[in-house]
Amino acid sequence: MAFCLAELHLWSTKSSLQVKDTDIGTYQYYDKGEPAHSLEHHYYSDKLHFCQARGYPWTPRNHRPEKLCDSLKELEELLQTNSCVHTRWRNKYCCQLLLSNGVLVTLALNGPHLKQVCIDHTLVGRLPGNTVTDAVLSNGLILLSFLERGQVAAVYLNKRNQDSLKTGRRTDKLSPSEIKVACVEVGKASQRLRRRVGLNRLQDVALCWWNLDEHSEEPWMLTDTQRNNLFLISCSPTEGLKILCSVRTEGNPLDCCFSQLQHYQMLMVELPAGPQGFRDGTCANACVYECVRGRLHRLSVVSIPLPSHPLCCSRHPSESILLLGLSDSSLVLFDQRRGSR
Repeated sequence: MAFCLAELHLWSTKSSLQVKDTDIGTYQYYDKGEPAHSLEHHYYSDKLHFCQARGYPWTPRNHRPEKLCDSLKELEELLQTNSCVHTRWRNKYCCQLLLSNGVLVTLALNGPHLKQVCIDHTLVGRLPGNTVTDAVLSNGLILLSFLERGQVAAVYLNKRNQDSLKTGRRTDKLSPSEIKVACVEVGKASQRLRRRVGLNRLQDVALCWWNLDEHSEEPWMLTDTQRNNLFLISCSPTEGLKILCSVRTEGNPLDCCFSQLQHYQMLMVELPAGPQGFRDGTCANACVYECVRGRLHRLSVVSIPLPSHPLCCSRHPSESILLLGLSDSSLVLFDQRRGSR
């Protein structure tokens, strides 16, 4: 038998978390003072001394300029009404979150404990849409898609703003006068379509994709470009965003990303379009797309028979092994080199 000992640190002062005093491996923050219902906290003092002896913070500090306690409560309030659309670990001491309202949050860590929470509202009101559905944070730009608009936006960062993403200091927030926002139309606007974005390793080409719109009104009035659901976009900081090519996939994309080995190839997992993709005993297609002579072509496709509908997938760094999570709570590991599960 194998087991793993771990600790859970909850960055919150809310009493609704119901962390018991007897839960030695689970910790949360507490406001100053004794608990209101002391009868429910028999070992409050004992756990307090236990944490203090190990250097674990009990109450978040609220000294200037960080004011950690106030910043943490502000972040919790933001998460009540907004979702986190992208997370990036800048390094093991710095984590960045982008919320659906465009707020950029930088968490500075000291081990498992919060050291600083920097909440940046610079992008709010400066983006073409109010609700961000997906985003990618990189050193040179921030790529975003929106719920209300059929657009992709890129926020280009200068050297100073790039440094602020690295350090996460409160004094180094994004500067409104030193960022450039560029937009490009991708398909038609529809709140049914959750557009996803991706960026290649060289950060010069992006992609945007979404599920096929089977409920489109008057589809005969749409152009080929408006019917397409996979777009390849140039991200030049001098020329802005520019559509290179687009295509309508044969199936519904489950996942799409750039290859880390072939920087201009796109790896996609497609599901059969229509109701048959959700029945027991279905399949998934592992596809490779590439732009050739100004058009997106599907270079290869491998069909993977599955006992139930796939919900998620992940790739091995070698890109030869695909792991799929199915609706019946099972996992399928597919080796594309051998063509077998």
